[in-house]
Amino acid sequence: AAIPMEKLCMLVFYLKFVEEGRRYGPVFEEQPIDTIYPEESPEGRVSMNCRARGNPSVVYKWKLNSWDINLDNDHYSMVGGNLMITNPEKHKDAGKYICIATNEYGTIVSKEATLSFGYLDPFSTDERFAVEIKEGIGAVLLCEAPYHYPDDLTYRWLYNEFPTFIHPDRRRFVSQTTGNLYIAKVESTDIGNYSCFVSSPSVTKSVFSKSISFIPQPEGNMGKGSVKRYPADIKVRFKDTYATVGQNVTLECFALGNPVPEISWQKVSEQLPSSAEVSTSGAILNIFNIQPEDEGTYECKAENSKGRDTHRSRVYVQAYPEWIKQINDTQRDIGSTLTWPCEAKGNPVPSIRWQKNGQAVNTSDLVHFRRGELKINSLSLEDAGMYQCIAENSLGSIYANAELKVLGKNKEYLI
Repeated sequence: AAIPMEKLCMLVFYLKFVEEGRRYGPVFEEQPIDTIYPEESPEGRVSMNCRARGNPSVVYKWKLNSWDINLDNDHYSMVGGNLMITNPEKHKDAGKYICIATNEYGTIVSKEATLSFGYLDPFSTDERFAVEIKEGIGAVLLCEAPYHYPDDLTYRWLYNEFPTFIHPDRRRFVSQTTGNLYIAKVESTDIGNYSCFVSSPSVTKSVFSKSISFIPQPEGNMGKGSVKRYPADIKVRFKDTYATVGQNVTLECFALGNPVPEISWQKVSEQLPSSAEVSTSGAILNIFNIQPEDEGTYECKAENSKGRDTHRSRVYVQAYPEWIKQINDTQRDIGSTLTWPCEAKGNPVPSIRWQKNGQAVNTSDLVHFRRGELKINSLSLEDAGMYQCIAENSLGSIYANAELKVLGKNKEYLI
């Protein structure tokens, strides 16, 4: 039967009253994330965000590289739990930040977040030498990108003047690993001035190099059709690649040769992943949303009428930690035994560590660890507080937070 509206409203009000009256330790709702601050940013401010709920209200503090941050100056300030940094300086502010949230029930510590400073320097102003090369053979124009951070550049090549860009095809390829321009077989139409154009999405900046004059040279007095032919020669070779589950992976392979080589791809001894896609030029294999079963050895083959070249490298698929079992808020009688399972999977296999009120939990006669599981015998008043189980591998870490309340003999909470 339907609940009368009057009773439903009373029930909602009661539940809200109970929730508002319930007292509990801190629970994160937002934690700081890795942040890149462009060194040339006009804003002059960066925020590391942190928000937690709790009853009574939560008090925050921050640490940078394990040192407490002093808020008694104009450089740092807090808005709620968010740390605001005015006029960030690389030598002072770059590093690892953690947010600490506390109330009378205990303390929890956020994930570690890195603040880095991004930049993209200009190209060298040195003149670039002209390149003269015979028609019919292959050529490589070097980009030689300037100093930068992070390593997330995108590369294009300007032809003669802005905004005319080279459009990669079967004969021409721009590597997004090195930035170099590869021409499988030089033609007379390639004559012109070339400039490497580099963009950094992290710092929203682009720069371009001095131009390189490219001058194809005729083969001489050889008759028509007598241009020398060369076998396929792979110059762009993808390396062993480590990817994370869900990531999009790009493998590059390009060859010089005359005639222009055809490029094909395969996964050794297996079918290519269903999510794999080869670019129209054949030089790029994209694997979207990569999964563990996509791990393996990949091969590209370049072939023309004069010969064949092949290249193989391996793709490894790793995974961030993921919970199998995690802890939840718990209450126990004083003197009883607590067994808290905490288990995670990932590749590499994650390690497990424990914290209580932001400090490492150490083993003792009454406290034991076994495969990540925490066991406390004969619970006492001092065992109450906020606990965190942390699973981590080389890719990152995940935190499970829970509050332990200890009940006295009269069933009241001891804190």
